[in-house]
Amino acid sequence: MLIKTQAIVLSVLKYSDHDAIIKTYTHDAGFVTFFVKSLFKNTRKNLKKSLFQPNSILNIVATHRANKQMEYIREVTNAYHYKDLYNNFDKLNQSTFIREILLNTLQNENQADENLYDYIYQSFVSLDKLPADPDFHLKFLIQLTSFLGFLPDYQTKGDFFELSEGIFTSDFTNLNHFFDKKQTSLFKKLLGMIFASENSIKLSNFERQSLLKLILMYYQYHLENFKEPKSLQILNDLYG
Repeated sequence: MLIKTQAIVLSVLKYSDHDAIIKTYTHDAGFVTFFVKSLFKNTRKNLKKSLFQPNSILNIVATHRANKQMEYIREVTNAYHYKDLYNNFDKLNQSTFIREILLNTLQNENQADENLYDYIYQSFVSLDKLPADPDFHLKFLIQLTSFLGFLPDYQTKGDFFELSEGIFTSDFTNLNHFFDKKQTSLFKKLLGMIFASENSIKLSNFERQSLLKLILMYYQYHLENFKEPKSLQILNDLYG
């Protein structure tokens, strides 16, 4: 059947000389991979190569069949025109990292989740519109956990953060996987920025790098086969 949906382009992979495999997260069907024939010939008026850029937010008309590995796009138009993201080095690198995280975590999300789509959409739009924020990717990762099912419980109290339950605790006796006191204090600092609107808190570059490692450790604990993003080093260099 045909569906009309909005889609966020997560990756564009050249296949053979002229074709492309486009991985997207869509409003109406979740994670969908599309095969676009002759995209790099640039001869198809209704499927222009310029539209299919990583981060692009598109309106598409496409085939959609249950249990198919790849679908086919019939029509496409731009749903949002970026004004700053592609021209801002910091924002572009953050968006690359975020897309890699989404590719890593959403490949099996083949059902529509409008709330998750709206969160991703608004995140990309905010990244584009708002002034550059060196902590944007950290905040994005924490808030994404609410959709993935392991949001840290900021209301719990304690000197240690326990990874399996996502809680803070001072009961050290039964802890196997946890952040130590120093790591926990830093993690609380980030969560305070997000959930308690403690906007006066500022992170140093060292803290930013340390937090990113802790968050990725938390992801690895909860998501089987989660891989460290290749773009991690770029962010570390950016905020080193």
